Amino acid sequence: MAAPLQPSTSIALKFRAMFGNFDAPNLPYEKLTMPLFRELLQCLHPSNIPCAPFDEGSLHATGSGIDSLHVYSRLLGDLHLLPLVMQRELIKWFPLVWQWIRFLSPRYGHFSDDEVQIVQAHKQCHLQADGRFAMASHARVHIMNIMVTHAQRTAEGTRALLTCPGLTGDILSMLTMLCPLQPEPQLAQGQHLLAKLFLGLHARGRGFSPNPAQEGLVEFDSSHPGKVLRSVVKRSIWILIPGSGAAPSFDADYVDTYITLLDTILLRDASFIANFRRSTSIGPPVLALERISRMIELHALEAEPYKHRALGALVKILAAHLVPTAENPSVLLADVVHAIKCGFVPVLHYLVMAVSYPSAHPRRGDAPFSDTLWRDTRDIIAKAVVPSLVWRSALRAAYDSEDIVALFDLDENDPVLQLPDWDILHRSFWFFANARETYKELDAAHCCNMKCPNRDTPMPSRMKTCSCGSAFYCSRACQKIDWHASHHQSCARTNEGPVKTRPRSRGPYVDAPNCISHSMRTYLKICANQLLAQLGDPTAVHRVHTILVDFVNVDMNLDDEDGRPGLPSIVYGALDRKPGFVPASPVVPDSTLVHVWVLVAKGGTEYMMEVDSVPREQFSRWAETRTHEVK
Repeated sequence: MAAPLQPSTSIALKFRAMFGNFDAPNLPYEKLTMPLFRELLQCLHPSNIPCAPFDEGSLHATGSGIDSLHVYSRLLGDLHLLPLVMQRELIKWFPLVWQWIRFLSPRYGHFSDDEVQIVQAHKQCHLQADGRFAMASHARVHIMNIMVTHAQRTAEGTRALLTCPGLTGDILSMLTMLCPLQPEPQLAQGQHLLAKLFLGLHARGRGFSPNPAQEGLVEFDSSHPGKVLRSVVKRSIWILIPGSGAAPSFDADYVDTYITLLDTILLRDASFIANFRRSTSIGPPVLALERISRMIELHALEAEPYKHRALGALVKILAAHLVPTAENPSVLLADVVHAIKCGFVPVLHYLVMAVSYPSAHPRRGDAPFSDTLWRDTRDIIAKAVVPSLVWRSALRAAYDSEDIVALFDLDENDPVLQLPDWDILHRSFWFFANARETYKELDAAHCCNMKCPNRDTPMPSRMKTCSCGSAFYCSRACQKIDWHASHHQSCARTNEGPVKTRPRSRGPYVDAPNCISHSMRTYLKICANQLLAQLGDPTAVHRVHTILVDFVNVDMNLDDEDGRPGLPSIVYGALDRKPGFVPASPVVPDSTLVHVWVLVAKGGTEYMMEVDSVPREQFSRWAETRTHEVK
């Protein structure tokens, strides 16, 4: 903590005369008289707080208040060493005394920040020509620090902190509104200590119902959307700027404090993520990408290992906005697309390389950090980028970026492809880029009517197609036959498909081997949500269950309740019950297509809808499936 403020006013001189060095340990409190104690409290009465515009008299009153705060904070820390009557009075006066701390808060505009002129001793605060006070930001943060530090030393002081109206907002304003991108070291260190004190206060607040610190945090972030997360972004950048920081032990604790704030509080509540999204016109993912790119420019991985975790903090924020979770289910495809346009994939490439090749960065050496960064990076690849590539807007954004295409257009022997997650992303890009066209070419070469006598002969150069663009026929007659036989169940241009109600099977169920990657499961679920958003009111959706049905495995001799061949289902997600079998078409197709379906519960009714149909070879190569026998 910074050096304590030196008392200079009348009340402070009286305490100095009585105790000598008031910051020394083991003060002889038996010397403290009740008249002097009451004089101290009267100096801190809110009626003595000056009102703007300020004058020389206001300056003296402010100095007296600041010195009195210093004394009051020390007494609060030694609460149990004081006579009982003084203990009671100190706690009783706490909400009144805190008004002085609020007076120093940046959100009320009484002070302009004076970072260049670090005024010392008696002149820590001075009057400006515009009628405002000038005071170094770190000095105001220090005053709040000593108040909160001393109060938290006792149960009574902690309770006074937690029950003081508006206290959380005042602390957060000191953390977020005095937040230049490159702060003076004293300010950054003081705010780090204040953030650490807030974490302790929040932890102690869990003994209350509700937690006052959490309520104050939510209220502050609602009034000042995104400020808390934005300040974490700035602090993460600052620690990696060459020459920033202090001793290694301090810097390591500095980064840990902000990551703990993210992990335990900010990223556990979707409202903070939503407010951050509203707070910037370019979008939080792009803001995080810009900051990560700047870290790369600063040669982040050449810095001391304990500083690398600041990079991890930004990746956590990036993942929170792009990866769907229970805490943040509302992930926008537009955010992913915008991020891809702004250099998302090259940043991911850098992160994958950074945590995969320690020999390339011999000073890295922080295994817990590497594990966390690797996990977050993998989540972004598997749960954000890969699922988004199914949509044309994301693919188009990738194609429009020469850097991305260059990263994906790699030789098969390129060492980066030996990294499993980058290999998945690489192959997924080309799979989704080619799957639909490949499917159309495959389907356009054959009439979709399974009873067509000309199905195995060359088709005419111009075939008829359904308006959905996914089924081709050699004649209108074949189109009509196939419509009644099967296509109406999956046509995306009719009211009957892809949403079609059917009774659930109560017959036996066989759980097919789980051989599709986790990223594909996420892709299927996102597809289901997208379709529901297009087909109806998404707020009416209570559950979205995703299943995969492979028509190739139709020869398993399993029948549904109507005696027709059943299709084994690969079930994904936390299903509360098994979905049974999807009935096959009257004529079992022998094509090599994999049909992807989802089971959706909406408004009390369950629906089956086909999400996509892709060539089995393409799908299998991407998903690394293999033939399984059901025993």
